[in-house]
Amino acid sequence: MSLTRDEFLSLPNNKVAQVPLLENRVIYVREMSGLDRERFELACYKHSDSDELYSARALLTIFCACDESGNLLFTEDDLYDVSRKPAALLDAIYRAAIELNALGQDRVLALAKNSETATDGDSPTD
Repeated sequence: MSLTRDEFLSLPNNKVAQVPLLENRVIYVREMSGLDRERFELACYKHSDSDELYSARALLTIFCACDESGNLLFTEDDLYDVSRKPAALLDAIYRAAIELNALGQDRVLALAKNSETATDGDSPTD
């Protein structure tokens, strides 16, 4: 049975999952909305064209790390600082965000590179 418009629009937004970190501390990650996902993919392309190095894991952390209520903790202005956190911490958040958002790890890493596919006429949001 298919959903009606109202049923679809009443579906819950942004699931939140807990990620255990060091010393019994946790952080939360949230599911991206469709708009958040587009912004994330565009940010990957924007930063891949930049001369600055950045971490794909840090970028995904910025778009998904949140408090218990789902409010994002970081903005793109925090990319430099977030990318300098320990790789093990970023990787734990990254893996949880990949799973929660049904992102393939290969897709995220491909977005993070200055990919050949960006010039073959495909949209960066395919």
